[in-house]
Amino acid sequence: RYIFKEDPIIKAGRYNIFPDTSISELIERFEDGDVQLFKLAIIEGTVAKNNLNNLEKIIEDEKLNFDVPQSIKDIFAEEALLMPDTYFFSDQQDLVQVLSNSKLYLEDYLKDSWAQRSKDNPLETPYQALVLASIIEREALLRSEQEKIASVFLSRLKIDMKLQADPTSSYGFYGEYGKKIGRAVLDNKNPYNTYQNKGLPPGPICYPSKGAIDAAIKSSPGEFYYFVARGDGSHVFSKTYEEHNKAVKKYIYSK
Repeated sequence: RYIFKEDPIIKAGRYNIFPDTSISELIERFEDGDVQLFKLAIIEGTVAKNNLNNLEKIIEDEKLNFDVPQSIKDIFAEEALLMPDTYFFSDQQDLVQVLSNSKLYLEDYLKDSWAQRSKDNPLETPYQALVLASIIEREALLRSEQEKIASVFLSRLKIDMKLQADPTSSYGFYGEYGKKIGRAVLDNKNPYNTYQNKGLPPGPICYPSKGAIDAAIKSSPGEFYYFVARGDGSHVFSKTYEEHNKAVKKYIYSK
């Protein structure tokens, strides 16, 4: 027989109860707060609006008795306010706490990384680093190339050369990725399109990883000003426009 403790504290929430669970085990789980957890995976390189949609779908599919609170909608109203990760929550209060903590963690991580900034890095603020990191995240399919791609963009920023990063044109035109980048996209004069505007776009274009943040901050301008995708996830880096044209003809136009 289970003897109840004096004034037991039971955490509210949804519990998975199995047929062979005894009353004593059930009471202990209630007191321990062993509630059912729901998973939200925020993947690096994705955009905020799609992750908000994913969260709303989880709440709907699981028939949770709350809507996304405004404080959380605000976190998803801009890119890169959370660190990409897998988050678990049990109820509305838990969701707010978990994502609010992630927002603070990202701010602290960015601050700590900025303190280790390369001396010849031309970025002026941690926010600029977050913006560049988001571009690096979309461009570098291989983590091993993040610093090298960062150095290309830093070299371009140093001499006031357009970044000409495809992901910025896609984000500015579509607000997301996976759609065709044609001439209409590249020529569109929105503020995010780095084919049309010099310098960094006005804000991040996705959720960057820790690696991309560190690459943006700790890298330096290098000898390369161009890169083109080989088609296998890696890139060919070039010092001159002539070398770059040869690489483009080999890996793009030859297909």
